[in-house]
Amino acid sequence: MPDASASPPKPPPTQPAGGNGKPSFASLLSWILPAILLAGMWAYQAHATKVEATPEIRYTDVYSLLDAGKIDAVTLKGLEIRGTLKASEKVDGHSMTAFRSLLPSIEDRTFLPLLREKGVAVTVKSEEPSPLVSILS
Repeated sequence: MPDASASPPKPPPTQPAGGNGKPSFASLLSWILPAILLAGMWAYQAHATKVEATPEIRYTDVYSLLDAGKIDAVTLKGLEIRGTLKASEKVDGHSMTAFRSLLPSIEDRTFLPLLREKGVAVTVKSEEPSPLVSILS
């Protein structure tokens, strides 16, 4: 026969001690903020690696390739020019199919007409920062 003086067993606690079971906002923020920063650094690094993968060449080399009809397409953004070649070419001892360079700050009145004459596909991009950068400024 069971002992009548013994108390019945207590049920296990349903909530952890010291709270309602939900993590605090500060605790969530301490995990989310570093995760966002890490994701941002990863995206920046991926973009920087892509930019560096395209070799930079001199403007005179760009003009020579253009004059020879070897450029397929270019993108102009301010004074920066990025382009793709119709076939792999050796420039300064490096074989490449894409390039980047800077246009001279002094206007070259023959460059754009030569692009059109050689049938190069030209894309022009704005130098304005992205809307996200504008919001964060």
